[in-house]
Amino acid sequence: MIKLDKQNLEDILGLTPIQEGLLFHYLKNPQSDEYFEQICLGILGRVDAGLFTKAWDAVVQTNEQLRTLFRWEKVKAPVQIVLKEHTPHIKIIDLTHKSESEKNILLEEIKVKDREKKFDLREIPFRVTLCILAEERHEMIISNHHIIYDGWSNGIILKEFLNA
Repeated sequence: MIKLDKQNLEDILGLTPIQEGLLFHYLKNPQSDEYFEQICLGILGRVDAGLFTKAWDAVVQTNEQLRTLFRWEKVKAPVQIVLKEHTPHIKIIDLTHKSESEKNILLEEIKVKDREKKFDLREIPFRVTLCILAEERHEMIISNHHIIYDGWSNGIILKEFLNA
């Protein structure tokens, strides 16, 4: 669990009724992937890892839900805490040295392992993985818990990423 820096707190809010329900189900079974969301997108063309990371930094900075974590212990009612600043968890995996069949197998393993790595809602439940398959072929895996945003928001967040 992240120790919170009071200087980095932007806001503390109650949960919406839907978030309360999602938290209830999470607490009932933290190992469930019922509300785990993962989207995978192929990217053709060159990707600069530094610019990729900076783009996600910009998206996180402009979207408070991507800087939100939750607390429910030692408080009257569960709260969501919006951080002023947060560096997103971005993993970059280079698979260019593998054969095509190995890439396919490893890519599926990466997706499965990502799904198996459950979110702790006391930390930001959002992460991005970029798999480099070839110089101009990549796979981006975006994972989040539904408590921070719904599937409809994916399009908005992706558009902001592409424009960053």
